[in-house]
Formats: sequence, structure tokens, C-alpha cells
Amino acid sequence: MILLAVVNAQPKEMGLIQALKHFIDHRVDVVRRRTLYLLNKARDREHILEGYLTALDHIDNVIVIIRGVRTAPTLERIGCLLWRQED
Repeated sequence: MILLAVVNAQPKEMGLIQALKHFIDHRVDVVRRRTLYLLNKARDREHILEGYLTALDHIDNVIVIIRGVRTAPTLERIGCLLWRQED
């Protein structure tokens, strides 16, 4: 049985065993990339939750700082310290 598939952006004729090997390699790559994506999302979430935990540990100080701010831009500058900056 001859199968036609795209391998490395080129059409290629191959047998069943070779086609299955390429398919399995592709699936391994997809699962690996998806797992890394989910891991990065979980790490970002962990960073946010650690920030919340720190804020909760010092909630009295946080409330004093927020109440002491007179302008919205200053509050925005303080608020941006709570989140990771994406560069």
C-alpha cells in the first residue's frame, strides 16, 4: 500500500509502516507542545496565586496603601506591581 503524505513541507510517497512512524512522531510533538503550553499556563497561574497569598498575608498594609492613594494613575502604578510584567 502506497500512501501520500506531507513530510517536512514536501509531499512524499511512503509505505504503511513509514507513514505510521511519521504520524506517531507528529502526535508526540503535538502532545509535547500542548503539555508545555499547559505547564506555562499553570506556572503563570501559580505566580498570580502566590501574589494573592502575599497580599493576604499583608492585607492590613495593602488596605492602608490603597486608602492613602489620592489619584487613579498612582493606584494603577501600585496595581501593576501585583502582576508579572510581560515583556
